[in-house]
Amino acid sequence: MRRRVGSGINKCMTQYQSGIADTLMNNFITIRYPRRSQHSKMQDLSYKDHAALAAEAEQLAMNFEKMSIRIGLLDAGDYQFFEFQESDPFNIYLHLFFHDPAAIPLVSGLTEGVVGPGDPQYFDPEAFVAERLHHIEESGLRARKYPWWYDPSS
Repeated sequence: MRRRVGSGINKCMTQYQSGIADTLMNNFITIRYPRRSQHSKMQDLSYKDHAALAAEAEQLAMNFEKMSIRIGLLDAGDYQFFEFQESDPFNIYLHLFFHDPAAIPLVSGLTEGVVGPGDPQYFDPEAFVAERLHHIEESGLRARKYPWWYDPSS
């Protein structure tokens, strides 16, 4: 059984924010990266040291992977998306939420991971999107960074 983390949809969202949230949820994909086996050639390291090095290497590889996706999408003219990363003992999951559905087919050519429909493992994607939209609204980033967020009421 999957455990969900999150507070659910923000009931205070405006109708416009709710429309953006719906668009992002409709354009939600997950990239699954199977974890490599933890075979060690470093026999003199303790298990704790090896595990720490493996975790750092894994995070560095994911940062490079995310940067590759960002650069590829930027080159294609689409650079705005939300991301959330989670993992389990066998996989790392990178969840992407796009405003523009045209960006979704591009992702497969930018990653070595397995791209598929949104598949949250332990988090609530609706709550994540609502919290991100709320943060953007509160921080004033909306006008500068997210031109697709045009609120006709302002």
